[in-house]
Amino acid sequence: MRILVGADAPPNPDSGAAGTVVATNLALRTLGHEVEAFWDVDLAHRIRHWNLHYWLELPREYRREVARRCSGKDYDVIQLSQPHAWMAARDHQRRRRRGIIVNRSHGLECMADHALARGHRELGMPANRFPRNLLAPALQRRLHASIDRVVRFSDGLIVPAQDIKDHLVAHHGADPERVAVIHHGVPEAFLRTPVRPMSVERLSRMLCVAQYSFIKGPQFLARAASQVLRCNSRASLTWVCSRVHHAEARSLFPSELQPRVTLLDWQAQDELIALYDSHGIGLAHSLYEGAAKACAEAMARGQVLVSSAVGAVKDHVRHGENGFVVDVGDWQGMAKAALAVMDDLPRAQRIAQAARRTMSRMSWDACAQSAVKFYERLLVMRQPAVLA
Repeated sequence: MRILVGADAPPNPDSGAAGTVVATNLALRTLGHEVEAFWDVDLAHRIRHWNLHYWLELPREYRREVARRCSGKDYDVIQLSQPHAWMAARDHQRRRRRGIIVNRSHGLECMADHALARGHRELGMPANRFPRNLLAPALQRRLHASIDRVVRFSDGLIVPAQDIKDHLVAHHGADPERVAVIHHGVPEAFLRTPVRPMSVERLSRMLCVAQYSFIKGPQFLARAASQVLRCNSRASLTWVCSRVHHAEARSLFPSELQPRVTLLDWQAQDELIALYDSHGIGLAHSLYEGAAKACAEAMARGQVLVSSAVGAVKDHVRHGENGFVVDVGDWQGMAKAALAVMDDLPRAQRIAQAARRTMSRMSWDACAQSAVKFYERLLVMRQPAVLA
């Protein structure tokens, strides 16, 4: 197949959504497909306000770049990230170009906005201050309308979690036959490198790999980790996030517990594997996730994952069998699960082994193979409409 992939992100294999696109493209090429890609450097970004850029500029830039690429070449598949690519999808249908156009979502803004509002309410924090609290709802409605449009004009949609598909079908009128849940892979190094056996020492060490932002639930995470630290004098926490946020992250912990909290900057892949392997419990308490990349990596390295029930975590984790999930905001439940497994090495070993087995099926090759099967099905579905 000839595939064109577009994303408004830098081609950075170590970042979240962009790394997903890079890894999938590489896997598709390994399978023998011809893949071209365009990135943020190919899309104009004259409007500095991000949400205004998404609303006013990015849809037109996607349309322009796809038209430019298609002016001299046909593609079997055009796959674009973000719902803001709806204008390119509409243009593709109007011009009756050959091939299918697919939108790939890494998480829906409307679902994230709902989760953010709930998190602010539970913590008693204002979501926006004047005058942003007057403007934000109107702008959100404009951005959310992009989801309706991309559902309408795309031949198909790829999402990383079942709850995203369910939301698209229930709230945006998506045809369930045209929405594929394709879980993200984990890097081969995470799957092939032998894991360290679970031990009492590992179990006393908790690890969180998450940027410091409200959507990642740092307040809930800190409450859960603090409870564990108070109840288990051997326990410690390592938190990997950008160093510019270290002081703010540390301030979430009581002063007497701060010496047992280590803050690290973002790590290279081999350093990150070593960190996973030296810690036994992975903590994550996001308010919203799509693919939940760090959670998948933790499971792949045989950690006992204790996470809020969000995104693909709900698809992968069977509570008490290969990890633990708690309701968003239930930091007490998170602390209780972590403390219980710290004192039960045989149970922790069983859970860690089961987590590793679950993730052994989640390679990027498997992700690419599932995408190709979906493309093939969509091409068959599109053919009668093209011939009509």
